[in-house]
Amino acid sequence: HVVYQGRHVVVATESGVLARVQARTGSVHWRRVFPSGESIDALCAHKKTLFTFSKNTGKASMWQSIDGTLVWDQIIAQPAAEGVGADAFSHEDLDHDKDGIQDVLVLSNNVVTLLSGADGQVLWATPTEESQQSGPFTKVMAGVDDGAVYTVASTPKGEMIVRSFDLQNGAFRNEKSYQAVTGFSHFNGE
Repeated sequence: HVVYQGRHVVVATESGVLARVQARTGSVHWRRVFPSGESIDALCAHKKTLFTFSKNTGKASMWQSIDGTLVWDQIIAQPAAEGVGADAFSHEDLDHDKDGIQDVLVLSNNVVTLLSGADGQVLWATPTEESQQSGPFTKVMAGVDDGAVYTVASTPKGEMIVRSFDLQNGAFRNEKSYQAVTGFSHFNGE
C-alpha cells in the first residue's frame, strides 16, 4: 500500500512494515515494524495521521504521520479467515461524530465498522453477510454527499454486487447487481 503526503510517501507492507520516505531522495524519515504475523492490509492517510488495519489480528491503529508515533490502537474484529480481504476508507468530510477529526470505515470479515478517528471508538458496526451468489465483500467506500456506505463483492461469473448502508447508523439500504461485460475484445494496436 502506498499513500502520498506532500513531499513524502508512506508505504505499508503485508509483512508488517510501515514507513515514511521522502519522495525526492528516498531517505527513510521513520519506520515501524509490526509484531510477527501482524500484516498491514489497509492504509488511509489523513492530513496529519495515518490509519492501518491488520486482518490477521483485527487491530486498527492510528499513527502521527510526522514521526510515526502511535496515537491509538484497538482490536475491532476477529482475525479474518484465510482468503478474506480487508479494506478501509476515509475522506476529509467523513466526520460522523462531529469532533473535527476524520473518521474511518473498515471492512473485514464481512463486517463494516465506522471508527472515530480521534480515539478508535466503534461508532457502529454492521454485518454485510455474504451474498448467496458472491464471495466476501472486499471493498468499502462512502458517498459523503448521499450519506451512504457502499460495499462491493464479485461473483464467480464476474458480476458485481453492491450493497449500501446508511452512513449515520449502518442500517441496510439496498443491494444492486451489475452484470459482467462480455464479448469485449482488447485491441493492442498491432
